Amino acid sequence: MERVWMNQNRMAARSYQLRRRKQLLCVIVFLLVLIIVLLSVRAFAHAEESIDPDRVKLYRSITIYTGDSLYDLSTTYMTPEYADPMSYAKEVAFINHMNMDDPLIAGNHLIIPYYTSELSSDL
Repeated sequence: MERVWMNQNRMAARSYQLRRRKQLLCVIVFLLVLIIVLLSVRAFAHAEESIDPDRVKLYRSITIYTGDSLYDLSTTYMTPEYADPMSYAKEVAFINHMNMDDPLIAGNHLIIPYYTSELSSDL
């Protein structure tokens, strides 16, 4: 009888240890998710601070000429809101439903974004 009682105690202790490990693992996962969410919210808030609230994003159409590339156009039309010409070129490609390596055909048009704070003069 004593042996049965010892086995039951061991099993109960083992079950308790497993429950504690599961609880600890849940707490660790929760904390990691919370940290990731807080860091991403902080990064997003920081990115939004760099954009002037008085500036508005608009779009215009431009004509493609022989020899134009997305990168060349981005160095010409990019506004300070973009980190670099390549990020601007990627957005232009996305807006126009094309890949970065698609050839530009002279005579066609592209829609490009730009930011401005003076609405009346740009329209």
